[in-house]
Amino acid sequence: MEGATHRRSGSTERRTLSSAPLVSLRPCPLLRLAGVDPFGMVAFVVEVTEMAFKEGNRYKLLIAGEWRISHGAEGHENVNPTTGEVMGIVPEATEEEIRKAVQSAAEAFWQWRQIPTDIRMKLGLRLAELLEEQRENLVRTISTEMGKTRYDAHLDINEAVGVTQVVAPMAVSMTGKTYTNIVANLAMESRVEPRGVVALITPFNFPIAIPTAHIVAALMTGNTVVWKPAPEVPECAQGLATLVLQAMEDTERRYKVRLPRGIFNMVLGDATAGEGLIRQPAVQTVSFTGSKVVGDHVDSVASALGKKVIKEVGGINQHYIDAAADLRAAAIQVLYAKTITNGQRCTSVQEALVHERVYDEFKVVLLSLANNVVMGDPLSEVVWRADQAPDQFGLGPLVSAKQFARAKELLERELADGAMVLYRGEVPEGLRQGFFFPLTILESDRKDDTLAREEIFAPVLVLRKVTGIHEAIELINDQRIGIVACIHTRDMDIAEFFVQSVLRTRVDVNRHGTGALWGTKFGGDRGSGSGNPSLDSEMVYHYVLWKTVYRAYTPPQ
Repeated sequence: MEGATHRRSGSTERRTLSSAPLVSLRPCPLLRLAGVDPFGMVAFVVEVTEMAFKEGNRYKLLIAGEWRISHGAEGHENVNPTTGEVMGIVPEATEEEIRKAVQSAAEAFWQWRQIPTDIRMKLGLRLAELLEEQRENLVRTISTEMGKTRYDAHLDINEAVGVTQVVAPMAVSMTGKTYTNIVANLAMESRVEPRGVVALITPFNFPIAIPTAHIVAALMTGNTVVWKPAPEVPECAQGLATLVLQAMEDTERRYKVRLPRGIFNMVLGDATAGEGLIRQPAVQTVSFTGSKVVGDHVDSVASALGKKVIKEVGGINQHYIDAAADLRAAAIQVLYAKTITNGQRCTSVQEALVHERVYDEFKVVLLSLANNVVMGDPLSEVVWRADQAPDQFGLGPLVSAKQFARAKELLERELADGAMVLYRGEVPEGLRQGFFFPLTILESDRKDDTLAREEIFAPVLVLRKVTGIHEAIELINDQRIGIVACIHTRDMDIAEFFVQSVLRTRVDVNRHGTGALWGTKFGGDRGSGSGNPSLDSEMVYHYVLWKTVYRAYTPPQ
């Protein structure tokens, strides 16, 4: 997910910065105090934020509109990936706390589904306004907690705002179907209705955009939500949760309505909390975005329990460099796709399949441009400037020590499989306390090595020589966990053949392939997900129950 057309594709990126004063770095400031206009800011918001979000250094849960202390075990240290500083402790919500959150959502469902759809839409649009107003606070929190460069964090907010603006109007625009005179004396129609409680589990790599899209889609369709964000990004999650609550209160005040507080809840934790959440009997729908191993497990458990599953998992993505490609332009696109979000996107390119006639020349161009990767503090000016340049690339840290160790282990396995290192950047001395993983470019002549089978989720690229487009397409289609396929070529006949032949849900021509624009279909299929579950207005239909009604009647004589 990207949320903006990147400058390297020749278009202009939207970046509207908030004019609201900056009052805190973490968490996102609470916007309301008793008796204070919620559209203004106040000087002592920071103290209120700390009191609301934490008890000591432990983050709180949100149940039925109240921030609550968790009595669960200390499960996860929230570490600044740039500095190694421990910012807080994420508790593992207890079974009873999860049960209460789900019960709150279940009890609110029957009232929420009766709320006029126009009010639901207004709630969603108010949330979009608040996300834009608090852009700078959210950007700084994303960069500090998750490690995205400031430029990339803006893309995250663009995505959240844009998809909310697209999806919110669907609250009033969803339609069913009518069937005319299929048989005599029978009127038939199909309605869309909410399913009930949604268990939402989201990843760390788009800590605002992905949860926002699914929270809004679920709420706009009349469902209620219990959200478990990734344990690596609790402060991003609390910032977003605060804005959802604020949007509810603003909607109530503006339109003189009362919204049940249980429509939106948040529990914290890792695998234990996630397992407990999806097994709750009142949960009707499970929406998961994350790793393939965990996603497939969630799918099997939830499906066996009779729940609807919406799933988006990882992918191994390829970029084919044709003999007719502009090699410098292709190298820039490949490096962008490998360094944006520090290699931690499900759309990040992992393999460059290069036509044998231009392989050596492309390799020279690519390795020359690799020296333009600027590693540093994701909030620093030097990284910001690199992200603005047409042929430079900002690179921040991986999100956690766990992710760093996993990437290191997969790289070692790939090297043991026979891959050769063509390039490896150097982590500057002042950054070695963080989780910085240098850009690494490998060369392999095997088609069955480690990185042909496993997504590394780090800035590691494998070059593979191919005989031409037919071999490239064969390799892409044999890979069952891919989302994206790209081609670089000046030959539009070859480009069109590629587009029609590859079995991927996202195909880019002369573009990097990573990220997606709101209002368009996005999502993995085959082994990478349940098929286009997010970003466009029709994502709401994943959250509804189709109910077909037959009415027998006797015409008057």
